[in-house]
Amino acid sequence: MLLLQGRRLVLHTGTTKTGSTSLQQYLFTNHAALKAQGILYPTSISTSDQPKHQWLIECLARRNQAALTSACEELGTELDEQVHTVVLSTEGLYNHFYDYIHTAKEGLAQLCASIDVEVVVVFRNPFDFSLSSFKQGLINPPNSWSPYYGHTRSLEQLCSDPKWLQRLNFQDFVETWRQLVGKEGMRCFPYSKAILKTLCKHILDFDVSSEHQLPNANRSVGLLGVDLLHVLNRHQLPSDPRALAIEHVRSIDALKKTPFTHSKISHAIVDRHCTASLLKLCATTPELTSMVGSHLQALSAWAGGMPIGFKRDRTDTAFLLCLEAGFIEEQTILLVQSLRLFGGCYSACPIYLVCPRPHRAPSKRTIQTLELMGTNVIIENLNHSLDHFPYANKAYALAHLEEHSNEQQIVFLDSDTLVLDEPRSLAISHQHDFAARPVDVRGICSSPLDNHYHSYWEQLCALAGVSIEALPCILTGVSKEAIHANYNGGLLVVRRSLGFGSRWQNLIEQAWEKEITPKPGNFWGSGQSTFAVAAHSISSRVHLLPEGYNIPLHSPAPGLDLPPPEHPKHAHYHWLLETEHFSQGLQQLLRLELSSHCRTFLQAMKPFQHRRGGSHTGFPESPQSAA
Repeated sequence: MLLLQGRRLVLHTGTTKTGSTSLQQYLFTNHAALKAQGILYPTSISTSDQPKHQWLIECLARRNQAALTSACEELGTELDEQVHTVVLSTEGLYNHFYDYIHTAKEGLAQLCASIDVEVVVVFRNPFDFSLSSFKQGLINPPNSWSPYYGHTRSLEQLCSDPKWLQRLNFQDFVETWRQLVGKEGMRCFPYSKAILKTLCKHILDFDVSSEHQLPNANRSVGLLGVDLLHVLNRHQLPSDPRALAIEHVRSIDALKKTPFTHSKISHAIVDRHCTASLLKLCATTPELTSMVGSHLQALSAWAGGMPIGFKRDRTDTAFLLCLEAGFIEEQTILLVQSLRLFGGCYSACPIYLVCPRPHRAPSKRTIQTLELMGTNVIIENLNHSLDHFPYANKAYALAHLEEHSNEQQIVFLDSDTLVLDEPRSLAISHQHDFAARPVDVRGICSSPLDNHYHSYWEQLCALAGVSIEALPCILTGVSKEAIHANYNGGLLVVRRSLGFGSRWQNLIEQAWEKEITPKPGNFWGSGQSTFAVAAHSISSRVHLLPEGYNIPLHSPAPGLDLPPPEHPKHAHYHWLLETEHFSQGLQQLLRLELSSHCRTFLQAMKPFQHRRGGSHTGFPESPQSAA
């Protein structure tokens, strides 16, 4: 493999039933177009009817140096100076992982140390994957490599076979290869019908026409087809008659479209074998969030007796987050994961990630990861007037989304928060127009009981055209002090049509222009105060969310001296997941009443690599990093 030094080697490893054959056919057919862009998919060591590189398995599992040398010589005939990336593909690298990894690990480590290797794997949720693998095993002709091809066993029997179950151990495969190629070299993708386009875009930076449809190279069968294949495989026909018989089976199966599904026994085995390891893998591999989320949804649907493929969602709700480079990238990824995994009826809702300051745009890899989780990343120069005050980004993002989305309500979330369970109370009733939690402690709030900060709030209210009496008297969330309404900006729910965002944006800009600040030379806190005044200038119909929302976990805070709130749905951890505070933050999270799935995921989290910046005053002496 010395001829690959200075070039990038991409190993596409499958898995089976994730469009691997279709991808291989596409790369083989478009060999010339790819090579013109410096991407080589070798055709001299594969064939048009088998456009894969299965010889890799022979070389690795049996240490066949002669075969490897011969393949490299063939590969060398296709290399030229313009080639910067070589792609090899065979799902055998996944299927036969346990056949070769022990004998080849040392050699692979040396290879990965000498050249730039990137391993690509596509997963689908284990319930679908096990069904598809079972059916494909019935269809494939028997061979010496796999006892699971051309078999006659039931799905329950295979699920009871430890060696067959190994193929559902995604975590072992990922972690082993990650040790060889490093975290950045291991690229995991969830399966979708657009997987061909996704892989070419994210791995090869090669655009596939949107008109190109991923062909179904290996059409599956339903319940009738499974029964017929069991009968067929008992007769051990020669290859050609068997292939002809299978086409007849597919034709007959198509006449009666009854799906083949898991039994209670096989479903329970897959759940027991896979769910915990999937959640642990997802904690370190966020690209797989949508796949793990679909697995959890399947579990929920099964437990509730819902139809196959049933999904509960709230299509009238959109979630909004601000996104920028640095520590916010890590926080945003984790928050999106928690919503997709544990959001229940909200887990499939649209998520918009708005970066209002393009000069602070996140990395390309972060954008790719977030897009794989089904989010919409919007980078647009919105914050012109308050670029020096990042807390204003919320108002600009909300105003933008109110104009460019169709959902009835928008939920804004701070990036340093987590969804812990289905947050049903986020739904605004007909009696309310917005919802939030009170601020934790009084701070810069005014109160009907004294004159502290009264002048500041009166000036804000005057800008908005309301009196301070328009703000209802509420109690702070933690210290239980009486204040004129002020809300924690970490979780806000608004009725989109009423224009809360544009009113908020206008008010915070006016407050800055007229130098209306809570303290001299300090604009901090204005993000929350201007929202409260702007919101009540539009509507007094506010819903105060229960204490299980926007739970303050940071220390030192009086909230830590109180018992954990009942029914925790959403937590605000602030800096507690950074390295030096991580153990404390995790402890505070785990003291809450959480589901076993949520607890497993949280325990597998890693500390953030970046640190938050300090608080911003909005004036020159404030820190320059985003907050």
